[in-house]
Amino acid sequence: MKRFFLFEVLSFMLIVFQLAIYVFMWRQILVDSSLRTMDFVHFYGAGRLIREGDFSDIYDIDASRRVQRIVVGDEAYEPLLFNHPPHVAPILGLIADDDYISAYIYWSIVRILVWIACTELIRRYLVARGWDIRSAYLGALGNSLFFPVFISFLGGQDTIFALFGLLVWMFALLQSQSKTAGLGLAFATLTPTIAGILAVPFIISHNRARRWFIAGMVMLGVYSLLLVGGKGLLKFIELLQISAEGAYYGFEWDEMYNLLGLTLRFSSQISVEQARVTAWFFVLFVIGLLSYLWWHFPHSLSLIGISVVLATFVSPHLYLHSLGFLMLPLIAGMIILRQQGYEGLSILLPPIVSVLFILALLIVPDLSYLLGYVIMATLLVGLSILQHRASQA
Repeated sequence: MKRFFLFEVLSFMLIVFQLAIYVFMWRQILVDSSLRTMDFVHFYGAGRLIREGDFSDIYDIDASRRVQRIVVGDEAYEPLLFNHPPHVAPILGLIADDDYISAYIYWSIVRILVWIACTELIRRYLVARGWDIRSAYLGALGNSLFFPVFISFLGGQDTIFALFGLLVWMFALLQSQSKTAGLGLAFATLTPTIAGILAVPFIISHNRARRWFIAGMVMLGVYSLLLVGGKGLLKFIELLQISAEGAYYGFEWDEMYNLLGLTLRFSSQISVEQARVTAWFFVLFVIGLLSYLWWHFPHSLSLIGISVVLATFVSPHLYLHSLGFLMLPLIAGMIILRQQGYEGLSILLPPIVSVLFILALLIVPDLSYLLGYVIMATLLVGLSILQHRASQA
């Protein structure tokens, strides 16, 4: 017991260290001119266009260019594309204050509220698994403070909304709550590159949940149509095509943390087009593999973790902030380690991985790519071994 208490103290210290770093970095970005060219600029631009009265304009490149150039103060600036479903568009309209920095702060507050909800979801699930209150809080905070999740906050991304949907999906699935699981995954399609890969094996293997997922997608589709209209949806589809081709400003394929980025960084002989074709082949392969696994094996923490790791690795669009989805396999690894009797290691796993990311990015930025792949590989191998043992039991 005394030894475990020392592990808890160390976990608490790592959590405090992360919070201190995060507060410092967030305050620094408020006075840094680079904030005006970070990802938040296209969320802010969408919000300003909504305030002008036409929701469909959030997907109009010319309108985005006009608004974002005012923010940046550069007539030559090419806009970042707002290629997100309009799920949170009304919120963007509310926070898009005349003052850009104030809007960024308001947007941060909204996302912190969602982050708190994610943390509470994790804590409640850990308590339901028999964790004591103190360990549950440390485990929940250790996971929700995962560094890539904070990077999404810093850049102004909406990753936390999709992460909330995936957490709802995972916990509901493990508790045989088909309705909630289907609706959670539907909401997670705010980031379609990850949720889309998971959706196919999910709907193949879960009859009842499939109906709720489809119902959720229909509701979101109707909601989106009411927001942006047919004209806006057509513009959105055009933007998705442009994004898929990477034929616009803001897409740096070799800076991604996925299979595509790995291929481009280590093979000078292959073109972007060839690498993208290869990456999409592996997307289809992983969808087929996961469909087989979900059909033949009962859903478990290890299988869900494996699925999210593979979906993340082959995702066609994956910058550092999207590695936040690895929180799900980290949760799985943490819980399974505790079940195996490694209580101290289980409570330390999430904050240690997060702190390693922080140190890598701040000290040797290029090392963060390698660390991302090492973490994915370690989670995949570890969870695969556990899944194999479970299937043999």
